[in-house]
Amino acid sequence: MTKTLSKRLKGIANYVKKGSFIADIGSDHAHIPIYLLDQGLIKGAICSEVAQGPYERMCQAVLDNHYGDQVSCRLGNGLATLKKEDPVDTVIIAGMGGKLIHEILLAGEEILSQLDYPKLILQANIDEYLLRQWLLDQSYKIVGEDILEDAGKIYEIIAAEYVGKAPDLSDSQIYLGLYTQASNPAIFRKKWTRRQHKIESILQQMSGEALSERRQQFSQQLAMIKQALEGESDDQ
Repeated sequence: MTKTLSKRLKGIANYVKKGSFIADIGSDHAHIPIYLLDQGLIKGAICSEVAQGPYERMCQAVLDNHYGDQVSCRLGNGLATLKKEDPVDTVIIAGMGGKLIHEILLAGEEILSQLDYPKLILQANIDEYLLRQWLLDQSYKIVGEDILEDAGKIYEIIAAEYVGKAPDLSDSQIYLGLYTQASNPAIFRKKWTRRQHKIESILQQMSGEALSERRQQFSQQLAMIKQALEGESDDQ
């Protein structure tokens, strides 16, 4: 029986090219690799978890689905579970905060180089701009983005490929995304309208303070959000 995925996980899986060999970092119950193998879309996978309990559950899920020969389960921290001889061409890091994914990418820059810069599929629950900035700094080009709502939460998915020299991005593109607005205008508006109201509330609470760096950052973010939302209204 083919495994079904949540809307979020299906959105991530959609960016995996047929015939890939993937590494799923923080794989949970190996949902994505098992689904892709059921569909005949990948050659194999490496799944990793950092804690013993989730690692054991992940391994059991792989065995229960009879993919023990095609999936290597590994226990360890982030990209440190990968080896330069692994045939990985796509790395998925999803379901974590943007700061944690950013730390994983920073710590794993050497192994990504040794793997000849695999495609990256990233899904952070917050602070996606940190990932776009890292991708730009590391000469990865963002080739696709989605924004979607699943079980009442809004998620962004970023797919990127190494190009040697990535095109420059504006501050607004780093913060809001390159393609998220076009991929789902209604969900984009919902997310950033919420964020606009939150920042406005924060700035109101800070109104008596001196112009701190933090206050200036919030003001800049608010201006980018308003410009994007107003531009969307003009297009309608």
